[in-house]
Amino acid sequence: MWELLCERAARPCDDLLSSLAAEISNRRDEHADLVANCVFFISAGHSTTTTLIAGGVVLLLENPEQLAMLREGCVVASSRGRGAAAVAEPDYDRPEMPS
Repeated sequence: MWELLCERAARPCDDLLSSLAAEISNRRDEHADLVANCVFFISAGHSTTTTLIAGGVVLLLENPEQLAMLREGCVVASSRGRGAAAVAEPDYDRPEMPS
C-alpha cells in the first residue's frame, strides 16, 4: 500500500488515494496512519458493497414476483429507467450498523 501511495504522490490521479498521497509528510510516524486510513477505506467500501449486493439478492429471492419483473425487463420505478432495481434496493432494506 505504501508503494502505491508513493506512486500516486509522484503521479496523481483524480481519486481518493491521490488526495491522501498528497498529504504524505516527512514524518515517519504519520506514514502508518496514512496506510491504515487507506486500508480502512478499502475494507469499508468492500463490506458495504458486499452487504448491499447480498441483501438485494435475498430480497429478490424472497419476492419472486419482483425477480420475475426484473428478469422480464419491467421497471421497478418508471422514472428511474432500466437500472431502477439497482438504484432502489439500498433504500428498501439498509444493512444494520453495529453499535
